[in-house]
Amino acid sequence: MEFGPAAGNLAEVSPMEEVSPMELGQVNWGMSRAGAAARPLQGQESMTLPKPGFIPTARMIVESDSEQAEVDTQHERASANNRDARPSDQVRELHPWFQTLNDLPPPPFDWPTLFGNAHPVEVEIGSARGLFLYNAGRTQPDRNFLGIENDLKEAIRGAVRLQRYQVPNARMLGADAKLVFARYLQSGSVEGVHIYFPDPWWKRKHHRRRLFTRTFLDQVARVLSPGGSFHAWTDVGEYFAMMVEIVGQHPLFARQPDPPETTPRDDLDYRTSFERKKRRAGLPIYRGLWQRVGPAAPPLAPASSAETVTPPVDATPPNDGAAPAPRPPV
Repeated sequence: MEFGPAAGNLAEVSPMEEVSPMELGQVNWGMSRAGAAARPLQGQESMTLPKPGFIPTARMIVESDSEQAEVDTQHERASANNRDARPSDQVRELHPWFQTLNDLPPPPFDWPTLFGNAHPVEVEIGSARGLFLYNAGRTQPDRNFLGIENDLKEAIRGAVRLQRYQVPNARMLGADAKLVFARYLQSGSVEGVHIYFPDPWWKRKHHRRRLFTRTFLDQVARVLSPGGSFHAWTDVGEYFAMMVEIVGQHPLFARQPDPPETTPRDDLDYRTSFERKKRRAGLPIYRGLWQRVGPAAPPLAPASSAETVTPPVDATPPNDGAAPAPRPPV
């Protein structure tokens, strides 16, 4: 599977173009409740690096016994904030490329409703500026790609990219990934899950914030169809060792050969912008690939009426008349 724009006139334009504040529509989420709810989850604390020779193991992953209750609390908070949030007209114009849970019907997701077709779906967690969604959507038009990004500012930047180049099979969802996997994704409905460069959260008191846990891996196994693929990359060797150990202990995953490092054809021929940054700095990237094995998971239990998110009152269709720019932002 290759990523990156096709050869042609795109290569003749500067690849380092950024999304400007004007292109973001001067979106002011700072005062909205949706933006306020997202900020505490971004983790503003400084990162403490481990001592030399430190190699974490799966036993060191601290998972709270109340993790499910925490997901329920996140769902209630997200529902309330989404109901009260009033996004700007510019954000509405990003529909359908950018959506929140408030913009969608009650769970679980229905892919034909979200994408307008019944093509296979792959999900990326932590899409940031959306380089993976952009490349994958353009090079694989027969598949759909959903990116989940909790940082609304970054999610909007990625959606601007998708809208500008009218990528029809990619969507950016501003939401918490743990919540989406636990409540909104049907069992066996996804053919690929991608996690690129998750925050390692070194401090022990912050381990509960890690995305990569045994509990979350159970959810990944549930939503993946038999034979589906699970991609996990990081630039932290110790964190990759922990990933390999956790997935290796799960009976529904079989490790595949690690994807090789390829020579990029241009500045967009990277899996993510973060990979490009680290490789240009001469740092190694650790890549893992696993296949979903075993039987399909049982259906997702239906959500009660109290767990649903109120649908939006109004919506603005995308601005299809805008002429696309010659080069995507990086």
